[in-house]
Amino acid sequence: MKKYFLLFLFLSELLSASQTEYELKIYQAIFQALFPNKNVIHVWSDSQATNRVFTKTRDIQLVTAPAQADILLLGTGENASNLNGLKFATNYKTFKKYKKDLIGGFYWQKGRPNIIFIKRNLKKYHIVLPKSMSEYIEDY
Repeated sequence: MKKYFLLFLFLSELLSASQTEYELKIYQAIFQALFPNKNVIHVWSDSQATNRVFTKTRDIQLVTAPAQADILLLGTGENASNLNGLKFATNYKTFKKYKKDLIGGFYWQKGRPNIIFIKRNLKKYHIVLPKSMSEYIEDY
């Protein structure tokens, strides 16, 4: 019984690690599309879970102050209207609530990743995404 429990723990940790790596690759693709000329992206997030995703990369650097960030990742969205800069949602509720202020969102829904960019806000910030990301641009 002890062996099965340890095997279960090992497999769950392995699956969790692979999802984190997958999530990191998605964020890297999003940030590369938003900031094609930057080698290091400075990110501020209001979520510790999101911060943990970026611990295994050097091209995304976490900052403690929103003013230092290239992009703000909003999980809870608390005080979102008081923050200045490019805002990106990391969950569906935050995306729906603050979509007027966001350039987009990346969140998991029903076990699948969802990526959305908001067309009018991309235009507002003069952001042109590569063709590979055009399928994720929507009117809201």
